[in-house]
Amino acid sequence: MNTSIIKEYVNMIAVALLIILFSFTGLNKILNHHEFTAAMYKQPLPNWLIACLNVALPYIELSLALALLARKTRTRAIFTSTVLMVLFTAYITLGLVHAFKHVPCSCGGPIKNMSWVQHLLFNFLVISICILSMWTNTGHNKKKLRKNRAMLNPVKFTLNLN
Repeated sequence: MNTSIIKEYVNMIAVALLIILFSFTGLNKILNHHEFTAAMYKQPLPNWLIACLNVALPYIELSLALALLARKTRTRAIFTSTVLMVLFTAYITLGLVHAFKHVPCSCGGPIKNMSWVQHLLFNFLVISICILSMWTNTGHNKKKLRKNRAMLNPVKFTLNLN
């Protein structure tokens, strides 16, 4: 079997898993918004940030799921998914090393029943899927990958918006 065909199948599976994850978590946060809001306001973060995340996070996750569906936006969505999962993982890691006095879980569904170590392992798995998806999605297009890496540089990012 051709390597590019295998990469395409691996990419389709990885992207499908990310779409399912972000659709589930985004919808769960919207459908159980009262529970999500209560858990968010127990986070060891400033209230202004919690208020922003409370509104934005479900829609960011759903937007990522939609962006992953379209081939035109997929590369950027995979990159953004990776960054989001790294941020979630950093937060969990800070909780595990007791950087915060109390760290409640604002995840929904079966994910909220995981221990923090299970959360961490799950996030590492999702990050691995993101990286695999980036590799299989952009292995043939290095220019797009460089452009997405440039997004992390705020100066270059602002220049790209103009």
